[in-house]
Parts: sequence; C-alpha cells; structure tokens
Amino acid sequence: MRINEDHHLVVDADEGFDYRYEASRHKSRKPQEAQRTLIIHAPPAGNKISATTTAYANSGKSRHLIIGRDGKEIVQLLPFDQGAVHAFGYDNKSIAIELQYPGELVKKAFRYDRSVKPRNDEYILGTSLNNSRYGDWPLFPREQLDLLLKIVKLLKNRYGIVDVLGYEESFFEEANRGWVTSRMDPGPAFPIIQLREKLGITRRSFILQETSRAVSLLGQPGNAASQLEAGVNIPKRTPVSVVNEMGSWYLIAVAAEINGNPWRMGWVEKSAIHVNTNFEFKVNTKHYLTDDQGRKFPEITPHKNGFRAKPDLEPKYIIMHYTTGMKMESTIAHFKSPSSGVSTHLLIGRDGRVVQFLPFNRIAHHCGFSWWEGDHDLNRYSIGIELDNAGRLSKWGNKWKRGKLEIPPENVEQAWYWKLPRPSSEMNLPGWEIFTEIQLEVALEIVKALKRKYPSIKEILGHDDVNIINRSDPGPLFPWEQFRMALFNKKEPNYIAHRIKDPDPVTFYRNINGVPPNVERNRDESITLKKGANVEILREDEYMAFIRVKKSKDPDLSGWRGWVEKLSFDEPGRNPRVRRTTKNQPLLPGNIGLAPTPAMREKLKSNQNNRRIRVQKYSQDNKWALVVVLPTGNEYGFEGWIRKDQLEAADHI
Repeated sequence: MRINEDHHLVVDADEGFDYRYEASRHKSRKPQEAQRTLIIHAPPAGNKISATTTAYANSGKSRHLIIGRDGKEIVQLLPFDQGAVHAFGYDNKSIAIELQYPGELVKKAFRYDRSVKPRNDEYILGTSLNNSRYGDWPLFPREQLDLLLKIVKLLKNRYGIVDVLGYEESFFEEANRGWVTSRMDPGPAFPIIQLREKLGITRRSFILQETSRAVSLLGQPGNAASQLEAGVNIPKRTPVSVVNEMGSWYLIAVAAEINGNPWRMGWVEKSAIHVNTNFEFKVNTKHYLTDDQGRKFPEITPHKNGFRAKPDLEPKYIIMHYTTGMKMESTIAHFKSPSSGVSTHLLIGRDGRVVQFLPFNRIAHHCGFSWWEGDHDLNRYSIGIELDNAGRLSKWGNKWKRGKLEIPPENVEQAWYWKLPRPSSEMNLPGWEIFTEIQLEVALEIVKALKRKYPSIKEILGHDDVNIINRSDPGPLFPWEQFRMALFNKKEPNYIAHRIKDPDPVTFYRNINGVPPNVERNRDESITLKKGANVEILREDEYMAFIRVKKSKDPDLSGWRGWVEKLSFDEPGRNPRVRRTTKNQPLLPGNIGLAPTPAMREKLKSNQNNRRIRVQKYSQDNKWALVVVLPTGNEYGFEGWIRKDQLEAADHI
C-alpha cells in the first residue's frame, strides 16, 4: 500500500483489500495548507458504503476516504492534495476519513433501530463530548482500526499530519458560529487516544493515569455479564486515559498493546486507577499547560460567547471555582453551549484529569461581576480553575444529594460557611462534597507552575471572594492556607481593612449587579401593604417589583402604585402578572423607572470594631463603597453598599 504521484491510494492485489476510486465533484476551492489535521468521521450509516457515497454525491459534502466496517473495503472520493468539504474551518487544512459505523444504538419498542442488539461484549456505555447523556455505542472492529492506522501512517509521512481530531471536536468551530453542537461522531467508543499515541501526536491527549492493579474490562459499569474479553486482564501499571465516569466507575482507553490489541476500551472500578504525577507541570510559550517533556493536556475550545477573542489577559489573580456537577462531561457540555456565556481556563477532575479550554492569555468569562482591592471585572486579570465537585449539598433524610444524584456519605463533610448564619447545632451544618486528594495535589502543582510562568500573579482567591452576592465556590473545604503558603508564604490574602466610624447604626443596601444604591426614596417614606393584598406586576428587576394595588385590606390603597420586594409574592397562577402578597411589607413610593435599592437587615455600630470590612469598589461619584463585612465569632459575613464617609481605614492585612 502506498500513495502515488496523483495523491491516490494504491493497493496491490495481493494485499487483500477491496479498493476503488469514486471521484467526487465536491471539493474545497482554497489551496491546501502545508500542515494538515486528520479528522475522523463516523456518522450513523447503513451496511453499504455505496449508499454513503451516493448520499455525498447529492449533499455537497465529501470525504477523502471511507473505510468499511470489515476492514477490507476502501473507497477514495478525492485526491489527498485537495480539500474535502466536511468540517467548517478545516476544509483547506485537513484530510477527512470516515469509518462505516452504525452509531449510537437507540432503543425503540425493545429493539435497537440501528441494528439487532449486539452481545454484551460488543458495545460499551458512554457519552460523547457533545452530549452528557449516556448511551450504548458499538465497539469499532479491530480490523477496521488496524486498516485505519496503516493508512494514516502513510498520510502522516506524506502530508505532515500534525493533529488528529474526532469530528465532534472539530465541530466546536461550527458551534462558535452559533450552530448547535449536536454531532457526536465518532463517539466515545472510538479509541482516539490510542490512535494519537500510535502516531506520536500528543497535542490533545495526555496519558496521566495508570492501573493500580490487574483489571478486566466491562462494557457496562458494574455489570459482570458485560465483560468484553473473557480471560484478558489489563496488568498493573498499564498506562490508561479516563474517557467517561459514572459513580464509582471509569471508562478507560488502554494506551498499551495487550495480547497484540492496541485498541481496548472498557469500564473499571475507580479504585483500580490512579494518577501518575511523577513530572513537573509547566506553561509553554503559547500559554498552554504541559508536562516537563512539552506534552500538552487535552484541549477543548468553549463556545465563543464564553471568552473574549483578543489575547490580552494580564494575570494578577488565580480564581478557584467548583463546578456543582457530578461529572466532567456535563461541565464541558455547558461551556460549549451557546446559551451559557461562560468558560474557564482549566478543569480538574476528581481523578486528577486536566482539560484546558483556553490559553492563559485569553480572557475567559468565569468571574461575572467581580472586584478585589481596586480592580473590577476580574475576568481581565485572572486565570480561572474549575474543580469538578458538587459543592453544597441538600440533605434528604440520611442522604446527601445534588439534585437527583446521591453523594456517598464518605465523600461528604459538614462545615460552616462564612456567608451563612451559624446553626444552633453542628448537626445542622450544611454538607459539602470533599475534594479528592489527587485533585488537590494536581491543582496545587498547576498553580505553582502558573506562578512561575506569570510572576505578576499576586493572589489566589475564591469565586466567593470576588463575587460575593451569589457565589459560594470553592466553599469551606478548600485548603486555602496550604495553597497560599505554597505560592506566597502567607496564610491570608492582602487587603486594606476598614471599620465603621459613624456612632449611629449604619444601613447597608443590597448589591444589585454592582450598581450603587438608589435611595432617593427610603423606607421612612413608605406605607405598609398588608399580607393578602392582590397586586398587578407592572415591572420587575432582580429583587423588586413595581406594582399596582388591585385589592387590599386597606381600601384606601386601591389603585396605588409603588415598589415591593419580589419575595413577598405567592406562587404564580394562570396570570403570572397578578399575584398576592404573603407578608406585611413597605410599599415604597417611586415611578416605574429605577427601582429603589432594598436596605439589608444587617446594621452595625462603631463599637463593633471587631468586624473587619473589606472595600470591593467605590462608586464613580465617590459617595458609596461596596464592601464585604467579614465574619467574626458567630456572626456571618455579608456584602452591601455603605456611604463612603461612614468608613475609615483600620489596618493593612
């Protein structure tokens, strides 16, 4: 087998392959770039390649090669020096190979509509990059994969293949045009990790894990009847890469040739896998995380709504987050969604896996409204790191849950959080998922590498430090002292502490999107709207609603208009604009334009100087300060606006 001067594959008769050339008229008009990316397609298809080639002839799409499921049939549609029409942004710099494949098996009326349900040892449970839902995926035949590898080695030598992508990965480019990321091929059963390793292409995959004991592979987690190859064990210390996770199980790609087969995948218990961190993390000149040999970690581009295109990040801060999720795939899918509008730089899994979404010089949308010591919009100045972790949990009887998913009690710790009132009993403390030891070890080594690369980094902070009002990540279980001592040889971040100098009680006003409070109309000018009043909502914002009183226990208020807090309404009925109040509360005068800012319940006096205050920002007119009142003793911390002239500097922490 070879490639001739016309850029056609040539197969000798004695090699036993069924090769034919069926010219396609659909090709890229752009000249091909010198360095090419190999893109693997495996869309759901029937049993005949001829039907596929006919479909492409009528669709305007094309491929260079289609390889049959039997590992014998090969159809070439275009010479390799021409571009196929197959993937937005890649047509003039790629070679497209399609594998004949039935696709995900979908049950209909107790049968599979893509084929007869295979034996348990012929498919695996898995989820693709573009969909966090698990499904049944047939394994690719070894003969088909062996032929693919043979052909791709020829292409790599001839055309300078520098990268290998599944179409679901290249489809991120299409997603960044606002299209829906629905394509899932080649899917989780395609051994792309092993293919990259065989070709020596390590740009998007990094083998971080290995087996801690000998294991057998299952097609379904926890289902012994789904053992993939009876009698075949994966030896201890075999390099593997985690593909998916479910409960206490990992779907792994085996990055070694066992009994002559380099393509094995399957489910094993998490306890059988550990991370080998016997290397030093580094950051290369293009702002990507690598090992000390220059190998990059997996890279997945988020949707364009989640970051700024211009690479002008000035790193001053590292911001730590948790995902509130149960698996990395859900977070990846969220960052790729056009509706999310957010992303981060790194995601670190419970097993120590690392995914990089953006180079560190790109601005990711991970902080929202955020402030620290005079800086605002900290997206411009910070590197975001997400830890895969469920965060704060709900208790249902004796069980801890995140949504509908249960967290094992050994993975939960109850702890007080500084933004919440301290409960009367330790038993009533909120529960939090524990960060894994390897997750924190990997995170610590990564932030050290970031500090070495970017000496301008001066603090490591939590999302809850810089965006107070509605963030709790990374929560009370994150080991701040350990991280700050390792990076800066200090236990606390630096800030200028303030205190209240006013002798009278001071009113704090809620922070709504970082906008200074509107207190032209205050509560002293209000009247009481009693519980059970029937009102019509004319306008609403995050906290307040401008209403017209339709009926009240005080008949003189009928027809009055004003502002009330939205929390006072009952559940919406047939007409969501007409509601009933559930408590007595002030009806604040004003017009339908700008809502008054609600005062907070917390008020402090000057003799409470043991409450340190950290200034988040000042208003443009320098009259107001957005501050964080830090916790002390049994008092919890909170955020709000206060008049600047009521503050004085106390000390520098």
